[in-house]
Amino acid sequence: MITAAAAGLIFGLSVGPFPAPLEKSVRRLREKFYGKVTIRDAVILMRMFNNDHDLACQRIIERKNEMGDIDLEDDPDLASDLVALELIERLQEEEEQRQQVTDGGDGQ
Repeated sequence: MITAAAAGLIFGLSVGPFPAPLEKSVRRLREKFYGKVTIRDAVILMRMFNNDHDLACQRIIERKNEMGDIDLEDDPDLASDLVALELIERLQEEEEQRQQVTDGGDGQ
């Protein structure tokens, strides 16, 4: 049986209120950097670069030494972007669940 989330990934459909291009681009960016880019930073970068993960990757690589000086946490646009905030929350929950499974614990 295919879950709604799996069908969304297979057919490129958005599951829930999140636009598929944003979620796909955030996941792709994080995959390229092996999860070292935080979910929040990935969402901000995808919003900055209109979901173009290739352009965001290029920018990260070009400015890797300067990225520490940029405080993405204080982005005023993100505070008012409810879709982005909900996506961040959902992806963080997924990541925590995946971590619990790989650690062999069930959180009890």
